[in-house]
Amino acid sequence: METAGQRLEFWRRFDDHIRQFRAREPHCDVVVNPFEVGSWRVKFSVQRPGLMAATAAVGVTDHPAATNDFLIAATPMLTIGDRIESGWRVLIPVLVDASTGHFVLHADHGPVDESRMCDYFGGVARALLDRL
Repeated sequence: METAGQRLEFWRRFDDHIRQFRAREPHCDVVVNPFEVGSWRVKFSVQRPGLMAATAAVGVTDHPAATNDFLIAATPMLTIGDRIESGWRVLIPVLVDASTGHFVLHADHGPVDESRMCDYFGGVARALLDRL
């Protein structure tokens, strides 16, 4: 499958996994915005209520500048009170496991199978919030 075809299939499967993730993970909000050009296509958010209310999110989008490789971009975002900050965009290679046909993220701590990608991005958002 060529890179353009891989991208379409990746997002189709990712949307399916998002629906399943929403059903089992009520504490992580997932917003899909396929029409947004630029900052994010999917956003995973977790919130901390209270006096020091905060929201941590990870925006995920296709990285269109990569033509020969399939990369997605993940951008951390923090909201504390009225202050909104975005972190550095991280590029993550997306590979296809030939033995399973699954998409796999080549993440910082090792491979993440497509069935665990929502857990991975939700976990990154939770880790950001825990650091505040």
